[in-house]
Amino acid sequence: SELSAKGIRYGVDNDAISRAIENRNGANYRIAKALPPVDGEDGTIEYLFPQNKVIAPKEAENGYVDYKDLGHIQNITTGTVIARITPPTEGVPGINIKNAPIKQTPGRKAPYLIGANTALSHDEYEIVASCDGHLRWESNKFVIDDVVTIQDVDASVGNIDFIGNVIVRGEVMEGFKVSSKKSITIKGNATGA
Repeated sequence: SELSAKGIRYGVDNDAISRAIENRNGANYRIAKALPPVDGEDGTIEYLFPQNKVIAPKEAENGYVDYKDLGHIQNITTGTVIARITPPTEGVPGINIKNAPIKQTPGRKAPYLIGANTALSHDEYEIVASCDGHLRWESNKFVIDDVVTIQDVDASVGNIDFIGNVIVRGEVMEGFKVSSKKSITIKGNATGA
């Protein structure tokens, strides 16, 4: 009756009350316990492509290295998933000993930016490519270039194999290759290329 008078209606431990009455030793007993809230989990984002692309020669299965194939261009096609987004959870409210709800802290959305020629899927769980092009990381987001502009095609860049338009402002050095599924514009010389 004393608990009821104080409005304590949730989490009452009748066994603890019985022990306290039986023992009468002056010890403290927990006779009511609230249900603590479960806070929500923050959302996450998983990028499926490396953010910092390393330009380096590729090693073939037989151990040979092609020093002209540096992987400068990262081709991506329309609709390719770039990142997966896990939404935050709301969590579960608790209940205090007066049977009132205890508010939980909901999770926060994962921070992300949508770059040029990328888009958020309809369910907002994925970032996808909205055009064919070259995928690169810039200013904390992935962007896709449908035109790649290069100063010179030489040993510092390697061969170019791109699904979009290629513009070479300078030279294509001897022995190097530029290929494109669309157009190639070379403003300088291309000798033995």
